[in-house]
Amino acid sequence: MNAVRYLLGNKTNLDASLVLSRTGNTSYKETYLESMRISKILENFSQKRVFLFAEKSPFWIFSYFGVIASGNVCVPIDTRLTNEEISELVMLVKPVMIITEAKNTAKFEKCKIPIVDEITAKNYEVGNIKEVNEDDLASIMFTSGSSGKPKGVMITHKNIIANTNSIIEYLGLSDKDIMEVVLPFYYCYGLSLLHTHARVGGKIVLNNKFLFPETVSRDIEDFKCTGFAGVPSHFEILVHKTRFLERKFASLRYLTQAGGKMSDETILKIHEKMKPTKLFVMYGQTEATARLSYLPPEKLPEKVGSIGKGIPGVELIVRDTCGNPVKTGELGELTAKGDNIMKGYFEDKKSTDEKIVDGWLKTGDRQTRIYLYKM
Repeated sequence: MNAVRYLLGNKTNLDASLVLSRTGNTSYKETYLESMRISKILENFSQKRVFLFAEKSPFWIFSYFGVIASGNVCVPIDTRLTNEEISELVMLVKPVMIITEAKNTAKFEKCKIPIVDEITAKNYEVGNIKEVNEDDLASIMFTSGSSGKPKGVMITHKNIIANTNSIIEYLGLSDKDIMEVVLPFYYCYGLSLLHTHARVGGKIVLNNKFLFPETVSRDIEDFKCTGFAGVPSHFEILVHKTRFLERKFASLRYLTQAGGKMSDETILKIHEKMKPTKLFVMYGQTEATARLSYLPPEKLPEKVGSIGKGIPGVELIVRDTCGNPVKTGELGELTAKGDNIMKGYFEDKKSTDEKIVDGWLKTGDRQTRIYLYKM
């Protein structure tokens, strides 16, 4: 199944909003139609790579869904990259098209690659969702490159569907959920918020102004958000630089944290001060589409510091240097297996073979705070 059919194809109320905004909402119907215009542009290509360089916005969503719906491969690009870094990625990926906002087209003129922006996209007719094999690529997500050059993580339609199903299950998401999104969509954690809420018929509020952190609380109150997701730095700022913990958000059902180790002190403070809002501490990697484990909120006081248990459909084993499972209390490398594990690294078989061994993803995490528990 094409991941876009899975994400958008089960809606009974197309007039419902996917994106809530102070300047106007975006419905599921508009999302589908505008996405299918992008799909129409690319209908003569198959499994070709398409750059997506844009701010988090409805246009980004239309473009992402449209590329994948056409049976091609979306390559979301970090908008903070320098021109030199962008040129290196263009040479590596060799995209057949670049989708960007009109204000950015000059940045890509020297690439001599067809460019589509939010204005020219309106000139096309509506296309269709192309059927694909589940192991076909849907996207290539580049890692941050914190441990060397960024790697292109190849994500399949099956990966997206599997990871989205798992996250929806353990968070208990429904069409009543409204997520405040401060994370960028070129980051797997941020993109998973779009996947999950689109699938259940929920809503998202796009916040590109975290430089002014009080906007988060204002959005949650004004749009009656049921969820907020952030990395440790987001929570540290909200906890220590704003009145976030002092507010009473009647609508806020849960918080999720991933993207690094947050201090135990901050975790417990949020857990105590935000009740009955639940805090889900999670762990994952781009190579796992997004998510590998979560710590159930009720286990936080006794298991603070733990990455919890594998998400539904994912098996986790900690192994020693010989690849054997370690005993309780021993240190080792966390390995993972499931339908959410990437196909491999783009144009890098050597790194792929080192990272995925006998179907198991070697996470590279050996810290003493990375440990599992049995329910």
